[in-house]
Amino acid sequence: TTKAAMEKVVAPVVDKAVKAMGDKTVAAVKPALQESFRASFQGSIIPAFESSCQKMFEQIQATFERGIEEKAQQEQAAAAAATQMQHLQTVAESLTAKLQELEA
Repeated sequence: TTKAAMEKVVAPVVDKAVKAMGDKTVAAVKPALQESFRASFQGSIIPAFESSCQKMFEQIQATFERGIEEKAQQEQAAAAAATQMQHLQTVAESLTAKLQELEA
């Protein structure tokens, strides 16, 4: 039972020593891990995010420009159709006037 008595005395001391070593190890490694994480974040994640955002905005801009171009073409086609309709109306009125002259 000296063994049991030794275990009672030594076990708490060993537990405290192990815990203290663990705490010291965590404290010693923590700044290096934080710096490593920060460097990794700045070196790969942020540039990848910036690149993705840039591509996204390029796609948005290209889509916007395409839409504006399509709208401009539609407006030009509508204006051309309106001009043709005006011309046809003028020609029709002229023909109607000439027909009325011939009938008179």
